[in-house]
Amino acid sequence: MGPPSVASCRTRCDTRRFALGLACVVITTLIALLSPWILKYAVDDLHQGVTRAKLGCTRRCSSDRSHRGFFRFLMRQIIIGASRDIEYDFANDFFKTLQACRSRTSTRGGPAT
Repeated sequence: MGPPSVASCRTRCDTRRFALGLACVVITTLIALLSPWILKYAVDDLHQGVTRAKLGCTRRCSSDRSHRGFFRFLMRQIIIGASRDIEYDFANDFFKTLQACRSRTSTRGGPAT
């Protein structure tokens, strides 16, 4: 096998980015699944009375929301960024092919417009 091509290097880089985006999807989903349980314990604790120790549940609920938002933001940034880079690379490859076809046509004496 020869040296790795530019396309295979791009594919490996994009695969890493999509894997990182998938990890963010999984983390966001896990946080979303834990959220009702945290809320359940918060409501159950409120029936027994409010104390300083139980206010920690409020912090957990708010940190749950902020962490979920952060990982959702990362997920979207990573996956959308990777897909835009892939689209950009495909468009560049396509236009390089078109330019190569045009230059072959103009060197044969055909119409060069």
